[in-house]
Amino acid sequence: ANITAQQNAENTHERTIAIQDANRAVEQMREASRTGTFPANVVTLYPQNGQITGFNNLTNEQITVTYVDAAANPLYATVTVTWLSYTRRQDTEAVQTYITQR
Repeated sequence: ANITAQQNAENTHERTIAIQDANRAVEQMREASRTGTFPANVVTLYPQNGQITGFNNLTNEQITVTYVDAAANPLYATVTVTWLSYTRRQDTEAVQTYITQR
């Protein structure tokens, strides 16, 4: 029972980090929306299916962004975090949000 509790705690910890990183990526995208012509300014910096760099809190962490319509205002974006879990399996968390010019 102790091992299972420990595994569950590690899994929850990794998922929490993944969601925090996805939210940080969303905030970066929102910050980018402040200057330039929206939505092109955000989509240029964070292209469809493109990687968002600078995150390495999890093993082999990769963050990608997709849009329902890259020309829409507001942008409906999905930020997906994938990583290699402590059990050596690929794991995924995603955050969906709307982004508009601030």
